[in-house]
Amino acid sequence: MTDIKDVFKHHKSRVDKIDTIEEKTKKDTYGVLIRVSDVKQVTKDSIPMQRERAYKFIKERDGILYKEYIEEAVSASKNSIKQRPVLQELLKDIEDGKINKVIAYKRDRLSRIQKDWLTILDTIFKNNCDIEFTSAEEQPISSNPMVRGIMEPVLGFLANMESNNTSMRVKETRASIAAKGRWTGGTLPYGYDLNKNKEIVVIKEVIPSLIEIEDLYLNGIGVGSITRYMNGHEVKHLGKRKKGADIKRVVYKGRKTYWTESAVEGVLFNPFYAGIIEYSKEGNKHLQYDQDKFVREKGFHEAIRTLDKQEKIYEMKSKKSISAPRKFSTTFLLTGLVYCSECGSPIQSRTVLKKERNNEKYCYYVCASKQNKDKTSRNEICPSKNFKQNILEDFVVSKLLEMFDGFNKDNLKEEILKGIDQGKSTIETDIVSAQAELKELQSELVSIMNLMKRVSPESPLYEEIITDYEKSYTETLLKKKEIEEKLESLQQSIKENNDKEIEQNIVLDALKNFSIVFKEASQVQRKTLLDSIIKRIDISQDGKLNILCNFEIPKDEKSYVHPINRRPV
Repeated sequence: MTDIKDVFKHHKSRVDKIDTIEEKTKKDTYGVLIRVSDVKQVTKDSIPMQRERAYKFIKERDGILYKEYIEEAVSASKNSIKQRPVLQELLKDIEDGKINKVIAYKRDRLSRIQKDWLTILDTIFKNNCDIEFTSAEEQPISSNPMVRGIMEPVLGFLANMESNNTSMRVKETRASIAAKGRWTGGTLPYGYDLNKNKEIVVIKEVIPSLIEIEDLYLNGIGVGSITRYMNGHEVKHLGKRKKGADIKRVVYKGRKTYWTESAVEGVLFNPFYAGIIEYSKEGNKHLQYDQDKFVREKGFHEAIRTLDKQEKIYEMKSKKSISAPRKFSTTFLLTGLVYCSECGSPIQSRTVLKKERNNEKYCYYVCASKQNKDKTSRNEICPSKNFKQNILEDFVVSKLLEMFDGFNKDNLKEEILKGIDQGKSTIETDIVSAQAELKELQSELVSIMNLMKRVSPESPLYEEIITDYEKSYTETLLKKKEIEEKLESLQQSIKENNDKEIEQNIVLDALKNFSIVFKEASQVQRKTLLDSIIKRIDISQDGKLNILCNFEIPKDEKSYVHPINRRPV
């Protein structure tokens, strides 16, 4: 394993000198946790970057560095606290009072496992220790114990969701590239054509344009900006394309000569350009991640880009599309939660500056179909009203306070756990049944093998008997594999039930103390809390609200008339 001293050697000149424990005064004493997930990150800039930020943080606060706790190539989602001796050492030093401040780059440096995250928080807080994060994107921990105790588990839960989503999407991307399939005909992607012998060939003259699109995307430029740029329009940070608009070569009748967003997406995300053919068994192109319904295989045509580059494009797409946790830059609390009862469209936020009132800012919630009239599926404009931000948000919060007034956490928890236990019991019964079936199939395989050994090669029916046995063996083996996959799925369901119990406890704690938490929380934390509680809110033209939570509550769902109905915007 790489020596950390060697990794830091060329970075020392960039790090300011700070006090050590030997220079101890009445200052905060810091323990710095540095973690990277894989070996590649050890030799790159990740460890020195985390270290440098931590040193700068301590220096600015005139603190004392007690120790660095460095974890090389340690996954925080696969390894529990028991499997992380360095983290155990940090927690022991906290318990022994050797440090009163922990520094990490982000929350996920500590753990991505929900149970472990809660254990770490408990150890830190009950020993009068605090956590500081050096990433500008990370929300600071609230100084209010009540808010901190509720919000941190919620944020930890969302961080775990992000980890799972990222892992799942990257695995799906790699699976799609590695899979095999065959071209079934149809219109070829842009840049390919058929020669006289009906063979797929590359149109050499368009390759530079395809490479240009790839490079723009991998440099962080969005699909919309790439489309405008390729059409010769000016784009922020890029300017205008020096060669002017890229005129698309028309291969098929009716095709456009200018670039569209769908055409750019086709160039980027179609693995055909990397030599892979794909098609849907059900004719649905949107089933790209359903491996049972989508077939992929290596084609016989010439690839324009490498598989490695295609994977990088997919990984970039995954990063752009991750939705949990959301990065909140908005001051609107209900974005992504409110829907129009009239047309079903999302209710979006809108800010207007009125020049006649010295550019005074007015904030509204507006039906998306009214903001995008050309995209609405309705022939007429949606009749819904606009709702002032402060009035709608205050009303929703007041209704939530009313819903959770006198909220009995223990009663609801008992009902939730009862449902979870019933689900567990059924799954555990299925697991026992599957394990017994596996044992029986294994015995059957052994029996078939023994029977095959007993067949004499001198027998006139030797070939026929052996063929029958081989067929039986193969069928039994396939059935065994099917049961093994079923068992794995059942065991995963047990884990998900355990995680669900933790999630419910987090939300229940938030509800029990909703008024206190909401009052003390920051705007970003309020948004996080509402997203954890609310599934969706439907609002009608006359201002009636239906609030649907992410879980059952011991009250009937109610409709509330919003005061905006008496004062339309």
